[in-house]
Order: sequence, then structure tokens, then C-alpha cells
Amino acid sequence: MRALRKFRSFLPALALFATLNVFAQDKAPSGQHPGFTGRLAQPSIIFGLRKNLELTGKQIDAIRWTHDKQKTESEAAEREVKKRAEALHGYLQNDEIDSTEAARFLDRLTKAENAAKKIHISILIEVDNVLTSEQRSKLKKLRESGEITRMIERGQGLQQRLQPKVARFQKNMQVYEDLGGAPYEIVQLAEKIRNAMENKDYEAAEKLLDKALKASEEDK
Repeated sequence: MRALRKFRSFLPALALFATLNVFAQDKAPSGQHPGFTGRLAQPSIIFGLRKNLELTGKQIDAIRWTHDKQKTESEAAEREVKKRAEALHGYLQNDEIDSTEAARFLDRLTKAENAAKKIHISILIEVDNVLTSEQRSKLKKLRESGEITRMIERGQGLQQRLQPKVARFQKNMQVYEDLGGAPYEIVQLAEKIRNAMENKDYEAAEKLLDKALKASEEDK
């Protein structure tokens, strides 16, 4: 029963993972390296380079906490930006538009956008402060060598491969749940996949997912 409960709690995680952008990056401004703001790297970049940078367990935990905080705070800030942008757009649809009132809507939007940027920069600084000076030097060399660009491209290819696999596995697992539960071996694999995802080790997650897919489809 404990394994079945674990499996059931895993289904929502799979649904989330199916829409996850592994190394999604906003389009970088001209002359700016993707995944960086100035010399500051996004948490996902540092995670992807954790072996190259020889991060300690304590550093990984600190960056993971910052990454999770970034997701929560950034999503809230982006919702506020969207809300203010829609309010401005809605006001500008009126037949009569007052310039002073329009300026108020615009000021609210600008304030929300600045707040979102402030959150983004503060989190990048927090992540950078976790690194040692030697690790920052390594990061700079990896960026200049093109390795980080290649890592982002590999991550994007991995994402494209993972989405259909996750959808297939989720469908198989839903069938098992409807029948009362999946075989223990598959539940264990599902738990390992979740752990790999939580550790941002997507390559390991893909290998485990391939194994779980094979086992779940052979069992039918």
C-alpha cells in the first residue's frame, strides 16, 4: 500500500514534468550569452554544470532552494505583470481615454515589471554568492569555450525527446492505477525517476524512463 501511495503521488509530478522546459532560456539580448545576465548565470545553468564546477552537497542544496524560490517568486511577479498589462490594454480600448489615467495604468505596469526584474537579479546574485572564486573562473571559461551553449542545445533536444515519453508513461501508469496499482518494479522505477527529476538530473531521468516504459509496455 505504501508503494501504491508513492505511485499515486508521482502522477502529478509526471504531469508537471511533461510540460517542463529543461533548459528553457529567454531570448538573450544582442551580445548577451543565453542563460546569463551580465556574468551572472541562471540556477538551471549552474545545475547543469554541477559536475564541471565540482559543487558540494551544501552548495547544491543552497542553489536548489534558490531555484525553487525563483520559480515561486518569478511566477507571482509575472502574474502581476500580466495583470497590469491587461488592465492597461483594457483601459486603452475605451472610447474616451484620459492621458492622466492612462499614465497611472502605465506606471502600475512599469512598477510590476521593475519588481519582476529585481527578483530575477537578486536571485542570480544569491546563486553567484554560493560559488567560490575558483568556480566562478571555471564558469567563465566554460562560457567562453562554448560549452554552456552546447549544454543548452543538448538540454533542449532532451526536452523534445522526453515530452512524448512522459506522456506514454503517464498513460500506462494511469491504466495501472485504474486497475488497482502498478507492479512493484515499475513503482520503484517511477520513484527513481521522480528523484532524478527533483535533483535536476534529466539525463538519468531519461534512462530510467526508457527502462520504465519498456517494463510497463511488456507487462501489458
